[in-house]
Amino acid sequence: MALNKGYILKKLGNEYMIIKINDGSVNVTKTFNINETGAIIFNGLKDNLTKEEITKNIINEFNIDYDTAYNDVNEFISILKEKGIYND
Repeated sequence: MALNKGYILKKLGNEYMIIKINDGSVNVTKTFNINETGAIIFNGLKDNLTKEEITKNIINEFNIDYDTAYNDVNEFISILKEKGIYND
């Protein structure tokens, strides 16, 4: 499992954005906003954590049940795959 190269996460105020960097410049067509949960998942993938470890991070942050957190992780990873940001 790996994030594709060139994608970074930035926090601007209270907003999180995944941004594609091409040769040092931002590709605005490959930029999208995410929420705090998405940021936790993105950072977990960047740090090569397992889905279970990312799920535990979300549970600790938001005090939600395992199934909800795990489903959020899987759903967000599916979105990243669709956008070409993540491959497994």
